[in-house]
Amino acid sequence: MSALVAGVPGSGALALLARRILSGAAPAGLAAPRGPLTLVLPDADAVEDVADAVAALAPLDGGGALVCAEFADDARERLASLQQLRAGARLALATPEGLAASAPRRDDFSARVVRLRAGDYSPRDSAADALAAAGYQRVDFVESPGEYAVRGAVLDFHALEPALAYRALYDEDRVASIRTFDPLTQEPGTSVAEAVATPAEEPADGGRVLDWLADGALWLAPEGLELSVPDGAQLLRFAPPPAAETGGADFGARPVGPYGDVRGAWEELRRDAQAGRRVLLFSLNHGEDARLQELLENELPAGAVQFLIGPLREGFRLEVEGLAVHATSQIFARDWRGVGRWKRFAAKGAQALRWRELKRGDYVVHQEHGVARFQGLEPVTVPGHGAQDCLKLEFRGSDRLYVPLTEFDRVQKYSGVEGKRPRLSSLDTRTWEEVKRQVAEGVRELAEELLRLQAKRAALPGHAFPPDGELEREFADSFPYELTEDQARAVAETLADMQAPRPMDRLVVGDVGFGKTEVAMRAAFKCAAGLKQCAVLAPTTVLADQHFRTFSKRMAGFPVKLALMTRFQTKSEQKKTLEELKSGKVDVVIGTARLLQKDVRFFDLGLVVVDEEHRFGVADKERLKKVRVNADILSLSATPIPRSLHQALTGLRGISLIETAPVGRQPIVTRVGPWDERVVSTAISEELARGGQVYYVHNRVRTMKEALDGITRLSGGARVAMVHGQMRGAEIEKAMWDFAQRKSDVLVASTIIESGLDIPTVNTLLVENAQDFGLAQLYQLRGRIGRERARAFCYLFHPPDAEMKDLAEDAVKRLDALKE
Repeated sequence: MSALVAGVPGSGALALLARRILSGAAPAGLAAPRGPLTLVLPDADAVEDVADAVAALAPLDGGGALVCAEFADDARERLASLQQLRAGARLALATPEGLAASAPRRDDFSARVVRLRAGDYSPRDSAADALAAAGYQRVDFVESPGEYAVRGAVLDFHALEPALAYRALYDEDRVASIRTFDPLTQEPGTSVAEAVATPAEEPADGGRVLDWLADGALWLAPEGLELSVPDGAQLLRFAPPPAAETGGADFGARPVGPYGDVRGAWEELRRDAQAGRRVLLFSLNHGEDARLQELLENELPAGAVQFLIGPLREGFRLEVEGLAVHATSQIFARDWRGVGRWKRFAAKGAQALRWRELKRGDYVVHQEHGVARFQGLEPVTVPGHGAQDCLKLEFRGSDRLYVPLTEFDRVQKYSGVEGKRPRLSSLDTRTWEEVKRQVAEGVRELAEELLRLQAKRAALPGHAFPPDGELEREFADSFPYELTEDQARAVAETLADMQAPRPMDRLVVGDVGFGKTEVAMRAAFKCAAGLKQCAVLAPTTVLADQHFRTFSKRMAGFPVKLALMTRFQTKSEQKKTLEELKSGKVDVVIGTARLLQKDVRFFDLGLVVVDEEHRFGVADKERLKKVRVNADILSLSATPIPRSLHQALTGLRGISLIETAPVGRQPIVTRVGPWDERVVSTAISEELARGGQVYYVHNRVRTMKEALDGITRLSGGARVAMVHGQMRGAEIEKAMWDFAQRKSDVLVASTIIESGLDIPTVNTLLVENAQDFGLAQLYQLRGRIGRERARAFCYLFHPPDAEMKDLAEDAVKRLDALKE
């Protein structure tokens, strides 16, 4: 029977125990092992929790950063962690599955390491063969770890550990130079003397990860977790208190909480401080830390709490050291997780232009030479360096300029008036410099005009909401996720506008599902807290109902009264809402254009939120102008109309851009092709097989019943429902609600779902005759899926390829845009 270490109540305590063992400060009987200390944990989330806690708790023992070799469910991470063990990492975190995964034996691993040194004679082809033997995949251009590319005199590869991209430039068979580079922008980095590529492929037959963690290792695993311990390793079990009577060691940590609510948490911190304990409070970010310090300034004695920032998810109390550690993740019950190390490569550089985004014929702008037409990549032989891939740019008069990929950062895609072709520049640099001078002068004149316009707007009277009070801060803290940087900026800009003594007119632009609604809810709550009323306008009853549910859930527990006003409400319900709006009993009302009718009277309207402004008609917008004369206005849109964008970009309206997807969101895979029964059937069956649901868009009401029958046949007996705009309101609501409650698997629908319920389980969308839709419509439809972490698939079907030649050029361009 394995010895037991008690008093380890969670990831935080386990991380501190690991740090204590490796530093030689652990309880008696827990000496630092000769080999690696291996913590075996039940799943990948537990591995992440402990790894984050090890990093967060570094200030407690002064031991500094501790490298954690992680062996969970990512093969590349396991291989990188083997290199960390070779480099001397003393702590390993693993799941039972990660330990059982195949791995190169130590001698095989060392034999497959590829080293390139500047100045060495090493034929390029031999180095490429060695990379392939080490498991690297050959690609045209390197983008992520485990890839390599050969182009002329250039050999690129992206190592796993350290996770850097290297570019070796050859002079015949000699490595002339080695530099790091950014694989997304091709921008060169620093020169290095050596580049090392460790193996990037797990062998089909060979050793296992646990073989690396055997000799002289100490394994710690929770009670009840089944695992096979290799010869040469010692196993200890750990458990939370109370200690079992085994005669084993007791680390002495005890759990904190449960807090009950925020007040309960502050009371527990106060008791810890009064008992003379050293109290630490970990926040996830600087913003949360600053808010808590401000909030607790009057709650706790000065100096009672030490505020720290780190991804700690579980606190603990260690009596023997007089230590009490608390985490906001527990206090606010937030299960926040950052982007994993290897997922970052997929998300990194989303804003950067990559060469693959350019198509032959695209217009680009060269920093020194002006506007040109991209004509593809072409190898150019450089004396002494062999062939290099270059961007071929065509200028006026058919002049050509070849730009090496190492100078790709000097080129950007042309952005101008849609549908208008720019005039190509001459390679005469004096002409381009004159153009830039004229543009700068025009910008200055425009800026002067905008300043005059802004001065006129600032003179209009408006209500200045007070700065955020404790109620608004508590509402912000109750958000269960981490705001993205763009979201946080949009919230700050919106609330700052509301506090200014002039009417706000701000446009928040962001992709579907990027978090615009949270910005609106923060603004609506501030309005209500400032004793003003807020009206939220949605283009459809379904979306209004969705917003009402979202606002109600988010504002539950706060003194805000909400109401809903759509055609789904009965006359008596509408009458009651109208009376309460007029008397001021309703703080936030959510509805459709029904809110713009003459019989709607507000007691004191302070804010109007308009969702998807482009979907309101001209008459509605004229009525909206009268409603919002002195009220603040906040517009939300994924596809703003050109006039709104023009007003925003010329300063007539403020604009906030949310360009960053929430953590963990994966891009939607979009496939464009002719309609095919087999593709439809396969797409539906694959989505249902992974427990999801499907939208099938057929935008012809007259033939929708036929489409319903066809999809029922192709889906192999799945539950198929139907919804369209000509159904009665109650029928629409029931169909959408039943689908949300998973009473049906596939929903055959018109574009009524364009602004519909957010259903996380719907991650496949199939659109018939996609060429008949506008780009904004297709964009909105695609936004109905991919709102969670699961990979989403969008199929846009058009007529057979033989009929594509008859389509309008704009329709073809729309399909191409969505495909890209």
